[in-house]
Amino acid sequence: MAKKSLQKQIERKHAGAVIFRQDFPEYHTEYVGATLSDMAESGTLLRLAQGIYYKPIRTELGISYPFAEDVVAAVCKRDRARYLPTGASAANRLGLSEQVPTRHVYLTNGTARQLTIGNQTILLKHVSPSHFAFRNETLSVLLQAMKWIGKGNFTEQQQLHIEELVNSIDNPKVLQHDLALFPVWARTIIKNALHHENVD
Repeated sequence: MAKKSLQKQIERKHAGAVIFRQDFPEYHTEYVGATLSDMAESGTLLRLAQGIYYKPIRTELGISYPFAEDVVAAVCKRDRARYLPTGASAANRLGLSEQVPTRHVYLTNGTARQLTIGNQTILLKHVSPSHFAFRNETLSVLLQAMKWIGKGNFTEQQQLHIEELVNSIDNPKVLQHDLALFPVWARTIIKNALHHENVD
């Protein structure tokens, strides 16, 4: 009876939900784990990582997988941790690249782990708190994107988009604080893109 009750709770979750073993504290952890595992075995759920599952959205074309960052956001919210996309994921988020990676790497101050979504791999890499010293989220993601693109590899379109991004930040103190966290070459690109001159 208890198992059917738990299964019904899980089945009532909306399609697209990320489900954690800890979501059901009224049941014993091992029992919840076994039930989730059975439901993954039957195809009702997809297992993303140990103790983390996904209730798939099913369409006429097959299973619709979640966006990598939606899963990362759910995991980090559960862990009360912060995260930061890197590489192509960072560039894609800011519109600096149309490349959709199959391997996503995110920095986090939480637990390091690897998740699998269809043919995509998500790596959460534990790093020191200094990576989250930025006061502006766009600038923190922009630095990761610029590192991936690489010094001297920016297209004219990417430079114009960076100009648009940094000039949308209207707090000079925040800009000055965060630019100090950029390497010299990237900081120079940002300063050249700024329309105002009150940032050292």
